[in-house]
Amino acid sequence: MTHRLFIYGTLLPGLCRHSVMQGAQHISAGKTMGCLYDLGPYPALVLQPKSNDVEPATWVRGELYEVSDALLTQLDSVEAYDPTQPDISEYVRETVWVESADGTQVQAWTYVYNQELSQATRIVHGDYVWHLKETGYTPTW
Repeated sequence: MTHRLFIYGTLLPGLCRHSVMQGAQHISAGKTMGCLYDLGPYPALVLQPKSNDVEPATWVRGELYEVSDALLTQLDSVEAYDPTQPDISEYVRETVWVESADGTQVQAWTYVYNQELSQATRIVHGDYVWHLKETGYTPTW
């Protein structure tokens, strides 16, 4: 079985974890509504803004892929998601609506941050690659 997956951080092409996506089929650029935060070595997507955020949810930009069951299980491990213990997982895998490059709305899995964001900085424009260019930071794995 295959699944759609929306990625927005270090799994993106050209970034440090993209090699894990080997075997995935690229579908399109995409975007989903949410809030993106800089955690230092990687970003965090949350679907609702923190209560003290001045900015509301915005488009978070990324890429849409088709992945196999086996790859999705491997990505769960990479993203520190344990489906048997979601409450203590760093990320949880959730279904979101994604708008593809041609404007089509599709549902896809994505990894949503599941921990406290007290020290995180909001990436207001919602584009992690752009943020890396702005900050000059290069994530490593």
